[in-house]
Amino acid sequence: MKRVWGMRSCREATRLMVQGEAEPLPWADRWALSWHLRFCVACRRFQQQMRLMTRATRAWRAYAGSDSEAE
Repeated sequence: MKRVWGMRSCREATRLMVQGEAEPLPWADRWALSWHLRFCVACRRFQQQMRLMTRATRAWRAYAGSDSEAE
């Protein structure tokens, strides 16, 4: 992606997305990430994939937890 002045790189954006999964981001980082995502299709796709993996992991943990309770 061509870098727009003042916009974070894709590497920085993905780091923020991963960090945002673990802890709330400061408002400046949230704003910078949302600005980057407006222009970068690849990073939007990465964010969708991360959300899918998070939902799948939660569903698997809930399923695995229900099996251990039944024993």
